Amino acid sequence: MSIATYSFLPFLRQGIANKLEDTPEARATFDVKLDVHGDGNGIITPVPDKHIQIYGPGDIVGIDRRMIVKTDPLNWITNFEPNYLPYVDFYDEDFPWRYTPATPKVQRLIPWISLIVLADGEFEEGHAVVDQPLDFFTVKTAAIAHAFFPPIDQVWAWAHVHYNGDLTATDATIVTDQPASV
Repeated sequence: MSIATYSFLPFLRQGIANKLEDTPEARATFDVKLDVHGDGNGIITPVPDKHIQIYGPGDIVGIDRRMIVKTDPLNWITNFEPNYLPYVDFYDEDFPWRYTPATPKVQRLIPWISLIVLADGEFEEGHAVVDQPLDFFTVKTAAIAHAFFPPIDQVWAWAHVHYNGDLTATDATIVTDQPASV
């Protein structure tokens, strides 16, 4: 019997997200070049290059409950220990970074989504309007924001991927520079 080995990755990207380039916009972009073969005569039909935008954080208006595997504390738990950290486990391991319109910096990537826990009285609720489809909140004071939110250069550390295996083993193929099939 062997001892269980666990590894943690600071982020995970799959598919075309591995080819993104930094952009100042809320949506990441890339150029698509396509040549079409198929008339049987070996003639290549040129297709104009396309500048494609993929979904970014501002395009998300909800999360399907089936994406969430586990939460702690459970809904309506009122005696959660204050020294414990609440968390959300997602079914798709790359979900916290899927819509981040940036490239990793020094093996770190800021997730596009965060779990925020505040007490009553520390925030004001805002409700959806025509040009803002989601409810929102505003932290009441800057002191609360500084006390509860990590510095921006540490936000990357609040999400990770748990891998049940040894990433130093010769058969560890989860980490690769090649994009997964899309």
